[in-house]
Amino acid sequence: MAVHSYDLVIVGAGSGNMLPVEEFAGWRVAVVESGRFGGTCLNRGCIPSKMLVHTADIAQTVRRAGQFGISAKWAGADWLAIRERVFGRIDPLHEQAVAYRREGSIDVFLGEARFVAPKALRVGDDEIRAERFVLAAGSRPRIPRVEGLAGVDYLTSDTVMRLDRGWARGAAQTRSRTPRPPANPRERQTPFRCRCAGPGGRQ
Repeated sequence: MAVHSYDLVIVGAGSGNMLPVEEFAGWRVAVVESGRFGGTCLNRGCIPSKMLVHTADIAQTVRRAGQFGISAKWAGADWLAIRERVFGRIDPLHEQAVAYRREGSIDVFLGEARFVAPKALRVGDDEIRAERFVLAAGSRPRIPRVEGLAGVDYLTSDTVMRLDRGWARGAAQTRSRTPRPPANPRERQTPFRCRCAGPGGRQ
């Protein structure tokens, strides 16, 4: 087992990835991440949700083009193409972020970390020791104890944005049976805009 020593170890590469700044120049720093760099905001939260909202806004603009004297025909949406556009931009950012940190003399450990002693973590076959730790591991969806839930397919906030065609078709059929509210532009609320730092914000 390899043993590594650092001045600072950051567990979690979501908001925790923003911590290595110039003030820590000269420190030995490591980042530990069990999933993907960028955390919830970049991979399954703020950024992809707003890219999907932007796409929905474009669809609505096409539907209402006649109100502005513009001839446009709504011919439907290709969910898989929409999904691939969103995550085709987001997914490559993980490898880029890992490479960026390593090029900046910050060690990156990919895997689940657990404390094995005071001031000592284990990630796979590596033991990581440090004087300072920042735990920025975030959270995970909590699956409720509902009878029969384990026997059916269900979605969480981690999976809902990567629906396949079958799921998307079922959702569309459900919506088609739901009365549609009046299309009144005044009823639309201004979408909340995330100010989270990080790449991927372009629509």
